[in-house]
Amino acid sequence: MLIGILGFIVLISIPLFIYFLKPKRSFRSRVVLKEKETFTVMGAANKVTSYEITVINDDTEIITLATYNPDLFESLNIGDIGIAVIRGNTLVRFENTKNNR
Repeated sequence: MLIGILGFIVLISIPLFIYFLKPKRSFRSRVVLKEKETFTVMGAANKVTSYEITVINDDTEIITLATYNPDLFESLNIGDIGIAVIRGNTLVRFENTKNNR
């Protein structure tokens, strides 16, 4: 049982370690799409929601990013302009500089 627990800890630690090795970077961007999907995992009682934000940067590159923060997802609106802070393909923060609502 101890080996199983240690194996689980190592299994969880490796992706987290790789994630934190990726540098944070930031760039000006505009939110162009928000997608929220809820799906069932391993039975009806286990529901998972994924949040994706699509932005376009100053170089007109379209980038789709996951976020694990539902509050961040809900605070953004299509058309918001600001500084996207990302790590890998994950949106960590969005500093709104102009709101086109």
